[in-house]
Amino acid sequence: MAETGFTVDFSNFEKEFERIVKSAIPAAGARGLQKGAAFLLRDAILETPTVPKKLGNLRRTQQVNKPKISSKETSVEAGFAADYAAKVHEMPDTNNFTEPGSGPKYLETKLIRNKEKYMKITADQILSEAK
Repeated sequence: MAETGFTVDFSNFEKEFERIVKSAIPAAGARGLQKGAAFLLRDAILETPTVPKKLGNLRRTQQVNKPKISSKETSVEAGFAADYAAKVHEMPDTNNFTEPGSGPKYLETKLIRNKEKYMKITADQILSEAK
């Protein structure tokens, strides 16, 4: 009886696996961070304190920038691009905001309150791309 079979050469597996992981995970993480940032902006508009509405186009200037990927970290910048956005964000609580529920720290409060939600969005993206 003749023996049949095949051989698989895994000699390059570790090197190739490391290369793929070093590029695939940060890229998937960047896409996850973009999704998380989009939810942050959504929450800033819908959850109190909300982005003030009667200050021109502040809400319409929301943006999620292209991710930055380096060998040490992956990051995404997001926020409101109106030239007065930071000033409004840092206004004192005593300021008279005309829209009920709006107020200062409309981004910072969401980052603190919902950080696990945004991290889960990022992790879920990485996991979904790994399937």
